[in-house]
Amino acid sequence: MAFARQFKHTDQIYCHSRYKTIVKNHIPQSERSRLNDEFNNWRKTLHCTEFWKEQKRLGALSEADTNCSDVINKFLVKNSEEVLASVEPTTASTTTSPSITSETPTSETPTSAAATTTTPSAFTIDFWNNELDLEHCMFGGSDITAFFRKYQNHADKIPKPITLETKVQELLALGDVLFLAKNQHSSTKISFFGEELLDKLLDNQKQVLLNKIPDTCPDFTKEDYMAILEILTCIDQNIITPKQAKLRLLTLAADMDSLKGNVVEGIGNLLTKLPLDPIVEKNKIGEVDIQTRYYEPLLSEMLADTTKKVILRWPNKMDETAPEVRPDAIISTLIQLKFGRQLGYGEVKPGDDSTTTQSLCLDTLKLAVLSRNTCLKNEHPILTFQVNGFQLIFYMTQRVHHRFYTMIEIGRVKVPDSLSSIQSFVTLKNLQVLLQVTQIFWYSCYFVPSPNSSPLPSHSLSLDIANLLDMVNNSSSKYRDCPIQYN
Repeated sequence: MAFARQFKHTDQIYCHSRYKTIVKNHIPQSERSRLNDEFNNWRKTLHCTEFWKEQKRLGALSEADTNCSDVINKFLVKNSEEVLASVEPTTASTTTSPSITSETPTSETPTSAAATTTTPSAFTIDFWNNELDLEHCMFGGSDITAFFRKYQNHADKIPKPITLETKVQELLALGDVLFLAKNQHSSTKISFFGEELLDKLLDNQKQVLLNKIPDTCPDFTKEDYMAILEILTCIDQNIITPKQAKLRLLTLAADMDSLKGNVVEGIGNLLTKLPLDPIVEKNKIGEVDIQTRYYEPLLSEMLADTTKKVILRWPNKMDETAPEVRPDAIISTLIQLKFGRQLGYGEVKPGDDSTTTQSLCLDTLKLAVLSRNTCLKNEHPILTFQVNGFQLIFYMTQRVHHRFYTMIEIGRVKVPDSLSSIQSFVTLKNLQVLLQVTQIFWYSCYFVPSPNSSPLPSHSLSLDIANLLDMVNNSSSKYRDCPIQYN
């Protein structure tokens, strides 16, 4: 440990290899055996695991600082060149570029003065214009703010009370939230935006989150997957017990990038929590059972870290950002002995006969209002997750503009109901989904840089949860179609 700190090593494998080489080549024979024994014993301790987690975290932060500095320098140079180019006379001023033409708003779309003088690159949100003009937000040449306001006005004219299952996305729009998920757009929303624009806006909003993840963060490789699968196969063949498999996964995770390791540790926790075979009496599995046995072991590793003073708790108590809502789960920081800012929320339904589509829509509505209010307060995106039995869906809520938020789906997985189905859960695709959610959470909700520009007005005139619920028809029917896919 002292060797790693002295030479500021953050790569565990390289540091251990370097240390053993020095001991072998430069230490007297009489001391080698003792040093090697001490080193091997230390590697097996929990202290070693925690130490390298912290070193990797420090290395990631250092790398992120370096990358941010490079990006800022390139940004300043690029903008300086554009300013100089804009004042130079041009001989082709009368020629219209095809890219500019393709991004010119249609006659039905209101345009701002800023939008006519500055053309954003294809399908990127022009945040510079947003700060100067609170009425317009341009995306790929389209004024999406105008589209959204028209969509809201239409939603407001829907006869009350509103049938929640079929009109949940319109109700979210009345709360200033645009719901975006692949192949889950309501027909009303498509009529105002068009499916192509909605899909591109979804891709853009997700890319904004992915861009915050440093390039140095590795993905799961086929070798990682095969190593995990080999351990799980040993359980099926009764070669090792679930507890022994968990210890092997923890050892494997210790040699990985910290966020990759967190996902593997979460899977390891499931091995000692899941029943051997699926429980037949699904209707007797309550929310607390679902939370503690199937989700807490996994999510507490992905979305919490005591060394960073971030915890996942299941309070079922009212939250200050929306006093009428009692979220099942809250991800929050710790400031000394008190809870700090909220980073995320979760809602859980057991997925049995008592779970209706309407109850799931209500959970989505609650998560949207909670994340919207917290996003406004904390000035950074907020993660939410929704559970329907063994279906786990992750969302991120971002503030795009004044009274305009997006709630996008960033991943979904089917959590195993027993050890017998753990191998079908641990696929390379699911590992990547869980890792990406983990990376997005930590780099968008926790490692939040200070804003480099004046923030938009922070006061909120958005409808609160009580106002929205007053518009809802309390009746429920399993025959009603819902655009959001909960299964």
